[in-house]
Amino acid sequence: MTEVAKLLLVSGGSLVGGNILDALEGRREAIEVHATNSAASGCGLERFDTVHLTPPTVKDPVEFERRLIEVIDRVLPDLVIPCRDDDVVFLADLRTRRPDLERCILCGTPEVAEATFDKASSGRFCAEHGLPFAPTLATPAVSSEAVTFAWIHGYPLLVKPVSGYASRDVRLVLNEGQLLRAASAPGMLIQRYLGDPEGVLDWRREIDDIGLPLFHTFEGLKYSIQIMIGPDGRCAGNFCSINVNRHGTSTQLERYSGEDARELGLCCATAFAKAGWRGPVNIQCHKAPEGALFIYEFNARFSGATAARRLMGYDEVGLAIALFTGVKIATVPVPGFSDRVSRIAVDRVESDRLQ
Repeated sequence: MTEVAKLLLVSGGSLVGGNILDALEGRREAIEVHATNSAASGCGLERFDTVHLTPPTVKDPVEFERRLIEVIDRVLPDLVIPCRDDDVVFLADLRTRRPDLERCILCGTPEVAEATFDKASSGRFCAEHGLPFAPTLATPAVSSEAVTFAWIHGYPLLVKPVSGYASRDVRLVLNEGQLLRAASAPGMLIQRYLGDPEGVLDWRREIDDIGLPLFHTFEGLKYSIQIMIGPDGRCAGNFCSINVNRHGTSTQLERYSGEDARELGLCCATAFAKAGWRGPVNIQCHKAPEGALFIYEFNARFSGATAARRLMGYDEVGLAIALFTGVKIATVPVPGFSDRVSRIAVDRVESDRLQ
């Protein structure tokens, strides 16, 4: 058992990287935290022990791999943690091709990584494992398929990129003309809208009456389930919160103890473990008007709410370090656990810590 755990955060300058550092605040005596980053400077980089410049993960994967291996050989990390979805896919593939690195990379098989990155694959994964995924139609689709889908699920419908994140480029279609144009676009999904359809239609009528508001959103509440699958394939953590989202980012979290979310988390953990996944998985859900929880997205990593969950008593970073390195870090200090956490922006000096 190692006495000091060395962590290497891939894309450590990201929102997730900052969350991991926040979750470790005040208890880094038994760990070193190193990072790679594709930008030469950024907010929060001074908080790492070392930072190493790499190309962007997908821009030049051959050069990225060469540089990442160089950093791994230099740092000798006990745990390599992906912070972005691109990194998850890349590291899952690397883990398969380099068995000598399998012990230290916090992820699982390439097939599962792809199933979390690509929402069409997510739907197929859920169908295979009996998990409730939001009804989805991949594009391009023939007109009759799209019309039938709308007849079954009604308007509005969501149109989103297959591999998008944080609600970027997501649209609501309100009529058949919009739907058919969306159905012809490659790389998109048409999905049942799980919110209140009348609220959207009322908003549309209000636009016709009094004009378009400068700011508006239909993000509402989402149910976020964060699970942890240990190296032995067992579910080691299962935590659910109801999140208030603004611009794709959670601004307030409240613990949700409903049996429906707990059971869904356990079912997902069983499915992911069986498929060969190890480490954290974030399961994003909406509750449909009839009351059922539906999954609409997976993230096979820590998330932008990791630090907030620690303040609610779920220490997923400490749990991962203990499970995958054997090092147990302190569970305190924190101001005191709470069932509700608000997230606020923090100003930091931009710095350059590259080596």
